[in-house]
Amino acid sequence: MSARGLVLACVLAGCRSPGGAPSAAVDLADFHVGLNVPWLQYAHDFGTCAWGYDGISANSAAAVTQLERASAAGAPVVRWFVFGDGRASPEFGDDGVVSGIEEQAIDDLELLLDLADDAGVKVVPVLLDFTWFEPGEMQSGVQVGGRSGAVADAAGRDALVGRAVAPLPDRVGDHPAVLAWDVINEPEWALDAVGLSEMRALVDTLTDAVHAGSDAPVTLGSANMLALTGLWLDADLNLLQFHYYAASPFDLIAEDIDPDRPIVVGELPLGGGVDVARTLDAVSAGGFA
Repeated sequence: MSARGLVLACVLAGCRSPGGAPSAAVDLADFHVGLNVPWLQYAHDFGTCAWGYDGISANSAAAVTQLERASAAGAPVVRWFVFGDGRASPEFGDDGVVSGIEEQAIDDLELLLDLADDAGVKVVPVLLDFTWFEPGEMQSGVQVGGRSGAVADAAGRDALVGRAVAPLPDRVGDHPAVLAWDVINEPEWALDAVGLSEMRALVDTLTDAVHAGSDAPVTLGSANMLALTGLWLDADLNLLQFHYYAASPFDLIAEDIDPDRPIVVGELPLGGGVDVARTLDAVSAGGFA
């Protein structure tokens, strides 16, 4: 497993969106510790690419091992990346715009959720990674990254959502193993590739699509607390989230960020001399539990 922790904190039932309208119910205990698995094969656990197929259906035993380890470690929540940098899924046309999603990719996600349910583990699927926006390169016939152009305008964003994202919650949106949906991992690292207004538009488009197909809450894996508070508090997210990689526990009160929505500490280090217990105590003491 990756040496990155996942803390789901201060998770309440019946959250509301920023506008005050009822939003997806969040039905969790007050405090969960989970794990970022966060993949078996980066960006090709779901679907096929020119390298061949080695998705979840071909590696179900390895997936079960990861899920059972998480459960045995007292971490019954996992965060798992889906599209990543786009190397296997979704599918793209010659114009670089998303053209669809392979049925195998959806089957893989459904299988992962079935396996997680059997293991007593909840899953937070992470749709896109910031690597989607990094300069592209060809590796043995597969384009890795370089997908900024696919979401640079409204038509491209609509194509991504309508042809590849919406089919996921349409199939598994009500699956009992889906805890929440994370629309983009650390989008702040991609703001040199796409402007802030375009990234905001993408986040809104993804969020709306997931809300339309699933009652599960929606979050975004902000790279740090400053980015969360500066960029995403007005987004229609049910769970706020930031990642924390400093060497010492933070001094933070959850209510100072947002008194009405739960806060997710989506990643924190588990190695490098970090006192994990002390960090978790700080998370709890800050009102996240």
